[in-house]
Amino acid sequence: MAQPKKLIQFKKLTHGYYTAYSMSRVGMKDLRASLLELEGLNPNGMFQIGAKDLNREAWSEIPTKLALAGMEIDGPFSQMIAQGVVAILYGLWEDHYRAQIASELDCKKNELACDLMGDLRRIRQWIVHANGIADKNVTKLSVLSWPSKRGPIFLGSSEMAELQRAINTMTVEVRP
Repeated sequence: MAQPKKLIQFKKLTHGYYTAYSMSRVGMKDLRASLLELEGLNPNGMFQIGAKDLNREAWSEIPTKLALAGMEIDGPFSQMIAQGVVAILYGLWEDHYRAQIASELDCKKNELACDLMGDLRRIRQWIVHANGIADKNVTKLSVLSWPSKRGPIFLGSSEMAELQRAINTMTVEVRP
């Protein structure tokens, strides 16, 4: 059976999010390296983002040590971005694509099932509602290998690559 057109469209859309995530990781790594080469960088100072050059107050300010640590490969900043991507992708699926795919298959939205999206639903709930802490329901995940135990969810490059590979091959089925 051919894949629904909206499922193909959803898969293609995720490629942009995965590319943006991947490029941000590389960009942060390169920025970190450039900052470490700066003479006069005060690791005990404050790292500011904003229009300081326009004599405006900084929009964001954190200790430079935290900024540098945050920019490490799979560090806290890329974790934040990965968590955002997971939440966005599930939101797009649930609020937009799932109903459209169901319409293509002539079924109700709640009859359209995808085990991968079931896993992503749980992970999104843990990210958004449990501050990124997986609970006992990790054993109910059926497609993704992460998280594998209760506790903080780590979303690094290998987890995000696994997610994108799973999306690329995902299928849906009607379960009345």
